[in-house]
Amino acid sequence: MSDADARRAVREKVLGGLQERTPAVQALMDSPLAKPMLAWSGERTWDVWARPQLDLKTRCLVNVAMLAAMGVERELRFHIRGALRNGNTPEEIAEVILQMANYAGMPLATEAMLALIEVAENYKKETAETG
Repeated sequence: MSDADARRAVREKVLGGLQERTPAVQALMDSPLAKPMLAWSGERTWDVWARPQLDLKTRCLVNVAMLAAMGVERELRFHIRGALRNGNTPEEIAEVILQMANYAGMPLATEAMLALIEVAENYKKETAETG
């Protein structure tokens, strides 16, 4: 498997193509201005995700904590869904958000918890529909 194939496989396992179905990301993918940034990011980001030192379940929780602390809600929603896809429970993700609240603050934790509630509910419906 080539490095590019490995990056695509990990991205699919984490995000499940979700990032390509949103209008904001589609706008980035369609813009000539964003192409160099996306190519650079795609190589580096997913190379790190593909490293064997941490499993995807753990990497997903790390990303949830960082994105919640940064207040980057759109990306946080992608990665909450990825955390669920890779075996984390809503309760484990809630615990990560609670841990993050001690260091980044309650307003960010509240927004992250609201995102978790919505994404977990939608993911539960999505997985029930697909079996």
